Amino acid sequence: MYRAVAKEYRVYCFSRRNILPQGFTTKDMAEDLYFCMRELGIEKTMVLGVSLGGMIVEHLAIQHPEVVEKLILTVTIARQNDTVQPMIGKWMDYAKEGKYKEIMIDTAENSYTEEYLKKSRWMYGLLGNVGKPKSFERFLIMAEAGMTHDVYEELGKITCPTLVIGGGQDKIV
Repeated sequence: MYRAVAKEYRVYCFSRRNILPQGFTTKDMAEDLYFCMRELGIEKTMVLGVSLGGMIVEHLAIQHPEVVEKLILTVTIARQNDTVQPMIGKWMDYAKEGKYKEIMIDTAENSYTEEYLKKSRWMYGLLGNVGKPKSFERFLIMAEAGMTHDVYEELGKITCPTLVIGGGQDKIV
């Protein structure tokens, strides 16, 4: 997926810890990312954050502006709104019931265009089995971190050039 970009740049892909402590926030996740960057010797870089990753890198750019040269925020938010709160709440309810397939289908139905969905719905039958976590604990901690994320009043502290990308028909954020 990153092959074209990797011809010109060194590309690192980060996720969250496998085991997240209860109450871990997007700010905590940003500090983990900063720690990893320091350990890898990454002094200054361009950063892309998607969804919850966008929330995390907002904190990174605010708390550690010296390491973020440019920032791309994709389908993410700076604070909660009336659209995202019920959506994440629904996914949390599904997770508590172990309904992985429902989370995946609901995410797809609310993220993609009808044109794309028409070509992809045939895969829904597979979604209940592919990638299902053994436990939903990590998902619930990340969802709670997303539900409590709010850097809106601090956005002015992001000083690097920033590109914000959203989906015109995205019903989540």
